[in-house]
Amino acid sequence: MKTFTHTIVPNRAIRWLAPAFVASLIVIAVACAPRKEAPAPPPVPPPQAAAPTPSLQTFTATAYTIEGKTASGGHTHDGVVAADPKVLPIGTRIRVTDAGSYSGVYTVTDTGRAIHGHEVDIYIANNAEAKKFGKKTVKVEVLHDGKGGRNDDHKPTRVSDAEPADTTR
Repeated sequence: MKTFTHTIVPNRAIRWLAPAFVASLIVIAVACAPRKEAPAPPPVPPPQAAAPTPSLQTFTATAYTIEGKTASGGHTHDGVVAADPKVLPIGTRIRVTDAGSYSGVYTVTDTGRAIHGHEVDIYIANNAEAKKFGKKTVKVEVLHDGKGGRNDDHKPTRVSDAEPADTTR
């Protein structure tokens, strides 16, 4: 009969072997564990559409020559118009077309008792020119809505003085 002998591992080796065994079990458990999917990135917002092109509206235009203070607190000068504040609030920047040599960019700085709805009154310093202007049907494009405050510091020039009117729209 054969005899089997056992080799006994010294205590020092067991102390080193146990932590190594536990560490290897942890590594195996982590490697085999099911993985969580990374959260989906937030949805990309749809591209914003370009700002709509301002539409042309039909107005009746007349001219006025009265010098003095405007409803916005400034003084009358070239480049200002009076309008119904319910339609075009004070401070609104507009482009007027089909007004002959008075087609151009204006700022609404005044109102008038006789102006109602889709009417604009263009300030023209010369009485004879204002009478010659008469009453015209014009197109008005709103470039910037007014906020109802004072906006008389900037004195715009008419488009006819600065650049040709854009009639391609």
